[in-house]
Order: sequence, then C-alpha cells, then structure tokens
Amino acid sequence: MKKIFLSANAILLSFASFAGSGGPDAYGYTWKDSNEPGGPAYQWIDILPLSGTTQVKLLSDDNVRGPFPAGFNFHFYWYDVDLFWVGSNGYIGFSGFTSAQLAQPFPYIPSSTAPQDFIAALTSDLVFGAPGDSATCWYWTNAAKDTLVVSYLDVPFWNAAYPGFTGSNTFQIILSAADSSVTFQYKYQSGYPSSSPVPYMVIGIENNSGLVGLQHSSDFIPAASYAVKFYNPPSSSYVAQDVGVTWNDNPETGAGFLPAGGPSFNMTSEVKNFGNQYLVSYNVWSRVTDISSNILAQDWATTGLMAPSQTQVINMSVPFLPPGVGTYQYITETQLAGDMVSSNDSKTMELVVLDTSAAEVRLSYNPQGATGGIGLNWTGGNGGAGVYFIPPFYPCEITKLSYYIVSHTTNGFSAVVYDDDGFNASPYTILDSVYVQSNMVYASAWNTIVLDTPIVINSGGFYVGWYMNGDGTTLGQDNTPPFSNRTFEVLNGQWAVYRFREVEDLMINAVITKSTPDTTSGAGVKDFEGSVQEIRAYPNPAADKLLVAWNRPLLQAGELSIFSMQGKILRNLQCTGTQTLLDLKELPPGIYVLELKSAGQVRGRTRVAVCR
Repeated sequence: MKKIFLSANAILLSFASFAGSGGPDAYGYTWKDSNEPGGPAYQWIDILPLSGTTQVKLLSDDNVRGPFPAGFNFHFYWYDVDLFWVGSNGYIGFSGFTSAQLAQPFPYIPSSTAPQDFIAALTSDLVFGAPGDSATCWYWTNAAKDTLVVSYLDVPFWNAAYPGFTGSNTFQIILSAADSSVTFQYKYQSGYPSSSPVPYMVIGIENNSGLVGLQHSSDFIPAASYAVKFYNPPSSSYVAQDVGVTWNDNPETGAGFLPAGGPSFNMTSEVKNFGNQYLVSYNVWSRVTDISSNILAQDWATTGLMAPSQTQVINMSVPFLPPGVGTYQYITETQLAGDMVSSNDSKTMELVVLDTSAAEVRLSYNPQGATGGIGLNWTGGNGGAGVYFIPPFYPCEITKLSYYIVSHTTNGFSAVVYDDDGFNASPYTILDSVYVQSNMVYASAWNTIVLDTPIVINSGGFYVGWYMNGDGTTLGQDNTPPFSNRTFEVLNGQWAVYRFREVEDLMINAVITKSTPDTTSGAGVKDFEGSVQEIRAYPNPAADKLLVAWNRPLLQAGELSIFSMQGKILRNLQCTGTQTLLDLKELPPGIYVLELKSAGQVRGRTRVAVCR
C-alpha cells in the first residue's frame, strides 16, 4: 500500500514466537498456536503441484480479486459462505468485498469500520506486481470439497524506496468444513512493514457485523514454521438480532445522474438479515431528500419472514420526480426494534439532477465551491485515481475532462479515459489519454482538458483516470456528503475501490454533449475508406512474443505504439501490411496499451497483458 502522506515515525516490531491461545470472542471462537500444547502442528501444504490449483491473477498494491468458488459451504460464525475474495494485503473476505478493501490504516479486530466479514492472516502493507518481485497467490480445493487453501508466496512489503518493496512473506490460509476451523501457516518471513499509521499488521477473524471478532495479534510478525488455528465453537448462546440495508438502486449504491423534470426515479433497495434469529417482519423506510434533509418523496414497506442470511429486494411504490438542478439523497433505513448494529441500518445514494437540455452537461459529484481538502498524493509518485460516470442520456460525447489540483510543484499528470468494457464493468479499453505538461498545471484550481476528438458513448459508463507521473501533484478531495461511491485508486497500474470512498469524493469531472447516433456497422476506428479498423493481439496474455494484426492493409505506413497504463510511451514501431510481431522480452510483467496510427490518426487500440 502506498501511503497518502509521508511519515518519519520509527518502526518497532516484535516477532510472534510465543506459545499462546486466545478467546473466546462473543460468539465463542478461540485460537491456539503451534507452540501451545494441544495446538495445531505446523505442516505446510504445497498446493502448486496439486490438480485444480488456480492462480489469483492481477493482484497489485491494495486491491481485491474475486469472487472465487470455495467449492463447498463453509460455516463461519453463524452463517455459511461459499464465495471468497482475495485481498493483496494478506486476507480473504466474504460478503461486502465487491466494493471494499482492507488497506492502511488497518482496523483493530473487531471493528465496526467497513469492511467486515474477513479472515486476516497477515494483513499488512503487502504488494504484488512491483518490478522485480516474484509475489504470487494461488488457491486450491480438495476433491472431497471440504478444504480450501489460499497460499501467498514470496509476497514482499511495500516500500517507498526503490525498487518499491522489501522483504518476503510466504503464508497460507486453510478453511476446513470438517470442523469449521480457520488455520494460518507461516512458512517464511523477512523484512518489515511500514510502521505508520498503527496498526500496521493485524491477524484475526471478524464477522459480518464487525461487532464480533477474534484478534490473534496486532503489530507482531509471525515467526517462520508457525501455525495458528481458530476454532468455531460446537454451540453458541450468542444472540444476534441484526438487519441492514445492503444496497440502494445498484450493488455499490453508486451515485446516479437524472434529467431535471423526469423521467421519475423508482426507489429499490435490498435488505438482509445479518443476524442468527428468524424475523417475522420489520419495516423499511425509503425517502429522497434535498441536501437540507427536506423530504421530497417517501414510502414504507414491510418485509416478510426472513431467515438468517436471507435477503429481500424492496420496491417502493412512490416514485421520485426529479425537480430542479441540484444534489439529492436517496436514503433507505431498516426499522427493527432491538437491532444490535446501527452502522448497517441505512444506505444513502447520491442523486445528481442535471439540466440535460444545456449545450454542455458537466458530470460531477462535487458541489460548487469545494476547495479540495488536503488532497490525495501517493508516496512514490507512481499512483493515481479515477471516477466512474454513467451518463444521463445516450448517445453522448465526452468533450472535456476536469481535475481539481490542490497543489503542484514540478511534474505534470496524465488524464486517461477508459471504457467500462472490462469484467463486471471495470475499466479496460483506453479511449483517450492526454499528458498535461507541468507548466500547464495550476494549483488551487480546476484544470480543464479539451479532448482533440470527442469520445462517443452509446451505452454503459466510462472511467476518467488521473496518474501522478511523479511526486508533486495533489488531487482534490471533497468531504461534503452525500458521497458517490464511484471513486477508485490506481496503484501499480491496477484499479481498486478507493479506500475512503464512503467518506469523501475525488475531484474529477467530465463534460458531455449530445451526440448523433452512430449508424455505422461494427465498432472501432474508421480507416480512410470508411470501414472499421480494429487491432487484435495473440496470445493475450503473452510472455515474450506478441502478434498484432489489423483487419485491412494500411493505405500508408503506420506507427504502432506501446503505452504504460499511465499513458507513457514505451516504444514506437513502423508497420505496414496487416500484422507485425512484437518482442516483449524487455517489458516487465504488467498491463500495456497498443495503439495503431496512420496519417496521424488513431486507427485502433487494444490492451494486452505480459505475464511470465
């Protein structure tokens, strides 16, 4: 994980080589280590040669991959899980990790701070994908479908100094359905994590509410050949009466843009029984308010019988008709007498009403007058951020990008636009990239970039990215609620949910205009004769060689460029005909963008992965 701010705090670490046991927590979980009589024996499970072992790819710095199938129902606390997410910072998570991550500052266990529902084996400042490191992660489920092993191999700690990492950690998480136990095994360890802020390492388990959890240790590094096992109690008297809202309108409760005057907006939410008690029914209240909390539309509903872990979608009958331009809040709240956890009782979705009849429409989650706060600046200067936008009408053209820069010294920054054509609507295809020279960057101001060629969006959404390209430029942070839940951080070229998205927005905007519908067939960039000119790459991912082809011969010599994900040109090659063979041996593993130009015009782009 990259620090947002530099720190000069000294580091003081201890190594967990003691004999120990702990618990019980409120539910009854206990733990013992391999030095304790009756504790687990350390016995590393080498899953690499086993059939069915799967690599968790594209882990980076502070991100999450998944979900992956456990292969069986694993009983965790009072509920069962069968899907898991893998975090690059040494943990696996269950519900709630579609739009969350654990990153510094790490919470003590248990904590009501989101996210919850995780198993933290060595949750610290770890990093994958730094140039020169050999970190990998793999998982395996046995044939009996009762054991899951997730192994982190040779994973270093992040470090601000070159080459961006230090030390190495090899450890694994074992889930056993036979006794509903969780075991951590630590094979090898060297180096130290950053010490600021504390805690900089946590080990333990936490339930789906954050009220219950068992922490093995904080700020202790496990010794090599060490194991610790968490035991699920055979029975528990713990009573959990807890319901909550899981989402409003969409799984991330992501903000939406609405045209002034309509059409009307329908209030739809999902609620869940997070507890271990059957519930006959309870009330759900949904409403849309202005930013002064004046109610503009509201409705109530009553759930049916809900078993533990059951969800129910609530469709309110009263719609919200968007009035004048401005920011509004769609709030859903559960109303259960005796509810134990208040932090999940409500969700708030930001609604931004726009004048879509204007010549230019600014897509923004930031109110007028926002000053940018202290700003976002990743230590090391090779990070970035991004915001996701879903336009209020189609087709539209992206004509301008705008970034609020709090402070600036010597470096420029890169502005990049992505299509949402990746897995689960993630950023994938680069639609445009612009490098902003240092002398064109202005502090304490919005910096607006006019795109040379407007980008047509016919459906879905798009991402607007910001890459630092070195220390010295700080992006604005908006701390005024409501918050969009549409912000992302970019570290080592990989996008992940912004760790502070629930309490702030990043100050990146886009300007769109209405567009004439595209009536041409196919997709891509047109060549001189009006046909579609696409480029393709084989194999993808590639190791040392990559064949790049395009659908028609170039009418004149073309130029094939290789870009980093930050928009930096790494190589230019002249090309003719319909294909060319690239040598990738000098490129480190990672994600790159290929761009084909002819006569100064872009003919096509594609993204490729280099894996070894």
